[in-house]
Amino acid sequence: MNKLTKGAIAGAAGLTLLLGGGTTFALWNSSADVAGGAISAGTLTIASVKNGSWHVNGAAESIDLAQFRAVPSDVLVYTETMTIAAAGDNLTATLAMSAASITADVTGDAADEALARYLKATAVLTAVGTGISPGGAPYTITGAAGTQTVDVTVTISFPSFVPDSANRSSADEQASMGGAVDLAGLSITLDQKARPAS
Repeated sequence: MNKLTKGAIAGAAGLTLLLGGGTTFALWNSSADVAGGAISAGTLTIASVKNGSWHVNGAAESIDLAQFRAVPSDVLVYTETMTIAAAGDNLTATLAMSAASITADVTGDAADEALARYLKATAVLTAVGTGISPGGAPYTITGAAGTQTVDVTVTISFPSFVPDSANRSSADEQASMGGAVDLAGLSITLDQKARPAS
């Protein structure tokens, strides 16, 4: 093997070793700092100030829901004071009652299921507080509202056996006789509205 061939082989091996060792051959480059800074996330929370209470047919005295037996035309009202912390330059959220708050006491029981369907149609949320838009649920909360106290009321009308325009079914009214619902999961939700895609 002549000297020229040996030199080419040695050069190639040397190049491979250099590359394998992590050495790079960079082109010219440069960088410059920008006027950055820290970014802070906002907040969106809702919490109970104290336990709420149930009242029936406008009575001042509260009831023990576990012991109460409702009859047609009864109106149950739940009241609670909550705090909302909403902070964010472009934050918009809605305050509403969870759709899953009213469930049949026994899943699959015809009377329980009928009563749950009927009461979901009658449940109405009202909320009073600064930064809450008027016009009924769901209520709009903006980040500019900051921390605020909100009085929340949930009104649930038990069957009156009079079909109306609130999607209440007369079949469910009749079928709900003797039924039971579980209101232990009654909850108020605060959900951020998604911004429209730009």
